[in-house]
Amino acid sequence: MNARAFINGVVTANAISITGALLSVAAGLCLAMGLPIAVAAVLFSVGALCDVADGTYADARCQADPRIGAMVDSVSDKVGEIALLLGLGLRVSGGFEKNLVMIVLGLGLGTSLLKALSGEHGLGLGWGEARVFGRALRASLLSAILLFEAFAPTSIDWLTYGLIALVAFNAITISWRGYRVVGRLRALRADPDSARVDLGRSSGSAPTGAAAAPRHRAGAHARSPLLQDARR
Repeated sequence: MNARAFINGVVTANAISITGALLSVAAGLCLAMGLPIAVAAVLFSVGALCDVADGTYADARCQADPRIGAMVDSVSDKVGEIALLLGLGLRVSGGFEKNLVMIVLGLGLGTSLLKALSGEHGLGLGWGEARVFGRALRASLLSAILLFEAFAPTSIDWLTYGLIALVAFNAITISWRGYRVVGRLRALRADPDSARVDLGRSSGSAPTGAAAAPRHRAGAHARSPLLQDARR
């Protein structure tokens, strides 16, 4: 086996995703153990770069089933981010900052749950806004918070201001997604035929006749955002 074949076999997009998650978990442990914030900042920043690189690498190499890759990427994102926030919550000493960390964590989990439940019940939302209100920007904010806290002048409380910005970001994200879910539910209520097609899609049954083509188009449309950006 030559070196290129070995690299292609070992360095997969899923391996990059998992590496990013492990680096983020290590960053969270560093914070919880009281190690220098600079170490956690570097670890998490490298992990965030892995998160950006995995999708690009998968597209370039055409590796594996994209649905599996999207799931591994999404799970890795959540594990790494939760570990970092838990470590940060254990690290900060002020009650206000601890509350901010818990609010960030709660809003983030709520956003992910809302997205998962809407997909499970066949609402057919594409989540195109994930390109803006998604993991990439959230990870960038977290990385910037740690880097500024570690290396920027200490006269400014970068951590508190950064957490407030992250709370605002997550609040906007969950509010927008909730608005979209409510709008979709109202649309389904006004169009029972559309509701039956969506229920059929969520249960896995195959519609027949005229309903088959719309389902195929909707399925293709629903998959594309997942493959482009499964974060959130």
